[in-house]
Amino acid sequence: MVRQQSWLTYVLIIVLLAIVLLPLISMVSTSLKTDAELYGSNSLLPQNPTLDNYRYVFKNTDFPQQVINSILVSLTVTLISVFAASFAGYALTRFRGRIFGIYKGFLYLIQMIPAVLMLMPLFMVIRSLGLYDNLVSLMISYTAINLPICIWMMKSFYETIPYEIDESALVDGCGPFMAYVRLILPMSASGLTSVGIIAFIYAWNEYMLASVFIRTNTLTTLSVGLSQFSQQFSVEWGAMMAASSIATIPAALFLVFAQKYIVEGITAGAVKG
Repeated sequence: MVRQQSWLTYVLIIVLLAIVLLPLISMVSTSLKTDAELYGSNSLLPQNPTLDNYRYVFKNTDFPQQVINSILVSLTVTLISVFAASFAGYALTRFRGRIFGIYKGFLYLIQMIPAVLMLMPLFMVIRSLGLYDNLVSLMISYTAINLPICIWMMKSFYETIPYEIDESALVDGCGPFMAYVRLILPMSASGLTSVGIIAFIYAWNEYMLASVFIRTNTLTTLSVGLSQFSQQFSVEWGAMMAASSIATIPAALFLVFAQKYIVEGITAGAVKG
């Protein structure tokens, strides 16, 4: 019976891996095909692999600049989100008062609002600030959307750290800020990492706001740049798949090297609250 269950487990794992990996294999395979093979063959794997689509993407499009734009926006949003969420989450778990209760309720409420409903208010604010068609508009918008969930995750993570640690630091002469910097912050590496990864992946993949707030082609991000390979009467499948393959690499690397921290951070957020 145990051996049969083990066999079924392996079969299920193989099926799930196939479901996850086949689209990725198809994407990379398509990027290595010529146009003639792409439209004239039903083979999954390329018969004559070529890097022409990758050369085309780097030499004949704004893709390299779009990669730089996405990296700049994503890293900025990540740093601001981690910095702000770390302090706000700590304050919500260690300090008491009516203002903190109101703020917690606000965090609950803001997470229930779909991003599409905030599009018009954000657009009006961005335009009034003179930031339309500027990467700063994306940094501000992404940070504002990211912060509620980031703060709540850090709050939940800090609740797993005993308050007695803070008290012992206060007894030894540390103020609340130094207790946080010297003791709590080093213990929060996994929580901060998971928050940073979630913020980075959101900023890296976001399309709706980027397509509305940015008009200049050299200022667009990767998500908008990928959509430009799809035109009114045709789709450059080879080039689109080549660009998509490259765009997948940063997020994939983050997930591979930091999946442990993501699980810890999300688990803390699910258990506490």
